[in-house]
Amino acid sequence: MDRQRILVWGMSNNVAGTEMVISNYSSALPDLSFDFLCYNYPSNFSHLLDNGHNRFFTLPVKIESPIAYWRSLKKFAKSHFNEYSTLWFNINEVSNIDLLRMAANANIPRRIVHMHNGGMPSRTITQVFSKLNWNSCLTLATDKWACSKVAGDFLFGNGDYTVVPNMVDPQKVSFSPGKRAEIRSQYGINDALVLGSIGRLENQKNYQFLIRVLRCLADKGVNAIIFLVGEGSKRDEIESLARSANVNNRLVFAGPQRDVQGFYSAFDIAAYPSLYEGLSLAIIEAQFNGLPCILSDAISSETIISDEVSSLSITDPTAWAEAALSLNRSNQQLIKPKAKCFDIKGIRARATELFSIDDNQ
Repeated sequence: MDRQRILVWGMSNNVAGTEMVISNYSSALPDLSFDFLCYNYPSNFSHLLDNGHNRFFTLPVKIESPIAYWRSLKKFAKSHFNEYSTLWFNINEVSNIDLLRMAANANIPRRIVHMHNGGMPSRTITQVFSKLNWNSCLTLATDKWACSKVAGDFLFGNGDYTVVPNMVDPQKVSFSPGKRAEIRSQYGINDALVLGSIGRLENQKNYQFLIRVLRCLADKGVNAIIFLVGEGSKRDEIESLARSANVNNRLVFAGPQRDVQGFYSAFDIAAYPSLYEGLSLAIIEAQFNGLPCILSDAISSETIISDEVSSLSITDPTAWAEAALSLNRSNQQLIKPKAKCFDIKGIRARATELFSIDDNQ
């Protein structure tokens, strides 16, 4: 029997939430073949090619080289669209739906729009194009998926979508005392209280707020450090704020990392002051690692799967500092029963069912 081949949009080289969700699902479904159409070659996810069936294809970045982008996209469509039964269109906003439109025009039978976010980016141009494309996106989709109710309601409205949980392999993010010692030694950390966060350094994540928290901890005489694991356009701004607050020597930019297990294990507290989220994979992974978490109260309770979680306003950095001092890492968190829906073992069968093609299509 021919292998079902699925075209995937939304992968990049960033080791971030959406990319990890795509990677986890793809890895969990070995009987399917996935082709990833990307702006940049996703070398951090080269393991996805190990099965000999999956493929990477790249395009010029639209905003940088629009003519080359369109030529490459049309060439790709002409050469490969007849191979696909399904487009899996992963998005955080809807400013660019070119591939979705072309897939519909080419009669690719199944076009899954999978929303991974629960709010609108702050960039004006993104907001303008998203509003222009919104209704078309909903019309062109044959299947509407969302990582959470918050994300689904945001894009699709009430009820007309399927919640597809983010996948986590608990063994890959579980607490490792050896990796904790290794990472902390690498960065010269002895007895410091380490607040950490894994994610893109973008406005949505609101990491600027953590500088205020760090200043509050310093004022209390606490030897605290903040680790930011990821990259993005707000790094310089965050670094400038840290210098202004005289805590730049307590801030570590670790860049994007594949070994997230080691960094979760090295942290004492996971801190996520996001302005909005869909369903943060990093927060779920942190809880599976045994980390106590401090979250913005803008983050949905759907994300909370353990008992050591505080949801706080992002108007009061002092409250965050006090919470950081009151929470304790147990390494053996009591994970709530609802966490089973995020376990890669528990939803592998459902994922296979979700990606299957109806014979009548």
